[in-house]
Amino acid sequence: MKERINDKIEEIENYLSRLIDMAPETFEAYKTNGEKKWSCERGLEMISEASIDLAFLIIKYKKLENAIDDIGAFEILKENNIILPELCEKLQDLKKMSTYSFIWTDR
Repeated sequence: MKERINDKIEEIENYLSRLIDMAPETFEAYKTNGEKKWSCERGLEMISEASIDLAFLIIKYKKLENAIDDIGAFEILKENNIILPELCEKLQDLKKMSTYSFIWTDR
């Protein structure tokens, strides 16, 4: 289980590195370059999903209470002092952003 957790952390680090490499210099460049915009948003979605996977792996490894949903998984980690409240909020916001992004693109 520890190996799966470490692999997931490495996966997130790789996604972050790739996102940093592909991000445009300015917000204006991001807004006007559809390919860059799509790539960055997809990278964030992948980071979000990998972070959720990691949260559930940690919950299982530590034998914590089961989360009702993805957002709740981060809350459980916060309540058990595994992540800071600030990180919990940012991860929850990232998850919400990707959820809304999927809803928006389906229309």
